Parts: sequence; C-alpha cells; structure tokens
Amino acid sequence: MKKIVGESTNAYKVKDSTAIYSYTITINVQREKNMQKITTSINNPEVQLFFDGMEKLKEIDYLPLMGKRKKMTFFFSTYLLVYGSESNRNTVNLSEVPKAIRYLFIPNKNEMYDLGEMGIKLDKKVYYNQ
Repeated sequence: MKKIVGESTNAYKVKDSTAIYSYTITINVQREKNMQKITTSINNPEVQLFFDGMEKLKEIDYLPLMGKRKKMTFFFSTYLLVYGSESNRNTVNLSEVPKAIRYLFIPNKNEMYDLGEMGIKLDKKVYYNQ
C-alpha cells in the first residue's frame, strides 16, 4: 500500500504554491464468489489532480483482510509536504496546518479497517549537475 501511494504522486502535477496537502483514500471491497468488487475514492479534490494510483489500489487482494465478511471499507491517510519550490520559498505556515490536515480525519472510522498512514516529502527544487 505505502509503495503504491508513494509512487503514485505525480510530482510534476503538484502545485508549488501549497506547502502541505493531506488526504484519505477510502477503498470499498465487496466479496462476490471469492472475487472482489472494489471502488475507491479520495477525499481531497486537489489531490485528485496529481495522485495517479487509484487503479493500482484496485489490484491489491483485500480478501485475506476481510475474513468471512461480505463487504468491508478500508482507509489509508497520507500527508504530503512540498518544499524546495523556486516559485514559493515560504516554509509551512503553522496557522494553515489545521486547514491542510483536515482531510486526514474521516467520520465513522469504527466501521472501517485502518491500513495505516504515511508522510511524503516532495522536494520541488531543481538541481543541476555541474
């Protein structure tokens, strides 16, 4: 899961102007004759513009985690810290952090299976070989 999420952030599509993003991916799995029907969603519309891994998440076999359950909802929370931008040299503004991390929190977690969380640091600075 962490590998897919980490590799699915398209750095070229991430805007330099925002210093921190957060999001939670929700994965709904329904068992149908030892097959799985999967739907995924991401709760931050801005992240949908640069996260390319939703289809890859549907390739994971969630059935062993479900036991005998017919359907189950999983979630995975991530924050992305962007730094090194040439166009935005500001550091993270602490007053903006609560607004930025609100997508890490989802209601009714007790009905879902937590797949964990991760932090990603994305350096947008351009380095040149000399």
